[in-house]
Amino acid sequence: MTMQNSTTITVLGVKISCLSRKNALNAVSDWLLADSRRSYFIVTPNPEMLVLAQSDALFKHILNSADLAIPDGAGLVIASKLQNLTNNLQLITNNKNIYVSSHKSSVISSRVSGIDLMLDLCQMAAKNDHTVGLLGAQPGVAQKTAEVLKKKYPGLKIKFAVSEISDLKKIDPSASLRVNSSRSLRVDLLFVAYGAPKQEKLIAKLISNHQLTMTNHQSPINNDQ
Repeated sequence: MTMQNSTTITVLGVKISCLSRKNALNAVSDWLLADSRRSYFIVTPNPEMLVLAQSDALFKHILNSADLAIPDGAGLVIASKLQNLTNNLQLITNNKNIYVSSHKSSVISSRVSGIDLMLDLCQMAAKNDHTVGLLGAQPGVAQKTAEVLKKKYPGLKIKFAVSEISDLKKIDPSASLRVNSSRSLRVDLLFVAYGAPKQEKLIAKLISNHQLTMTNHQSPINNDQ
């Protein structure tokens, strides 16, 4: 499942996937099971990001190019319902009487936060022997996050937890300034936390320039949490 073959709505010119937390997890699980060498890109738009996208055409393009855009904000749920109401109510006047008819269309049923999806994916990774990488945040934060996740999900394999791509060479001297460039650092799930729009632009650039070395399955996911 991607935004190309899943139900979406458009809010302020940005496509949002209409799917539940469970369905989002199932989509990533299917990617991990598929025999594919492509990368999948998940974004976590919230109302603030949609406002930023109004004055940043590149950012808006990147959001709309993602494979999944999970609705990380209660405001998006409300906006989708209001949009649905506006789009589908038809006022029919007949002899001064007003009849209102409507038909149900796509709406976002509930918020799916980036942090919740991240925890779900880490739990799934621990159970299914998938590997994880953490990139971003302030120095030391990724490492601390890795410790917490390993304690919460015994068996979770985190190959690296760094704040900058350049830090990968400290883990493996053979690594270049390419995420997962060495075999020892390749992961199935990569979580990136630099804040919007920096993280989305970084991931898009890495994928576009083929600097994000792919394993059989890899899902770069941005996370503002």
